[in-house]
Amino acid sequence: MKAGNIHYNCENDLPKQIALFPLEGALLLPGGFLSLNIFEPEALEMVENVMVSNRLLGIIQPLSSAPDCCSTQLYKTGCIGRITNYSETGNGQLFIILQGVCRFTLEQELVHTKPYRTALIRSNIKDLQEHDIAADINRENLLNIVEQYLTINEMEYNWNSIIQAPTPLLVNAFSALIPFTPAEKQALLEAPDIGSRAQTLLALTEYSLMKQTGAEYH
Repeated sequence: MKAGNIHYNCENDLPKQIALFPLEGALLLPGGFLSLNIFEPEALEMVENVMVSNRLLGIIQPLSSAPDCCSTQLYKTGCIGRITNYSETGNGQLFIILQGVCRFTLEQELVHTKPYRTALIRSNIKDLQEHDIAADINRENLLNIVEQYLTINEMEYNWNSIIQAPTPLLVNAFSALIPFTPAEKQALLEAPDIGSRAQTLLALTEYSLMKQTGAEYH
């Protein structure tokens, strides 16, 4: 897996301890991207610290909505992201873009010594390898369902760019683009592989369309 200028090939390339960024409704997938505006003091300090180390953050969802992100319980699965773009906005805030490296399992949170959360993690090394299973995905059905969703919801899109994109990229991009619930996004993250994620994406999108239109989609 390449993120920015760095190749991540094995377990030794990844940290066993990482800064956690709990974000409800955020979905970062291996190879995918997530743009964030950083403005809270603890998040600003966290980003500044990782920028001078390995540029890696652990994006993870809280189990429930809570005003205090420093104490709420977290899901066990998150995604390591590398900061590939960093800019100061001029008003004391930051804008960053993360590229997903691999998923991780949260093993143990550490005692707070900083204003943000840190934990020991176990990385999903399988995510670092390129798996050619796109042939198992029904691309035509995927494109058909997604086109219907984009059209019904009046979302702008460049269809020529979409049909030229590799299937795994489409699956991850649409998983992040469509406004699923936090629990649904977690299901997409935890899908074992890109083929399973495509099936989950199709099922969730079809269900959303059925609720919107009352029609069944196959």
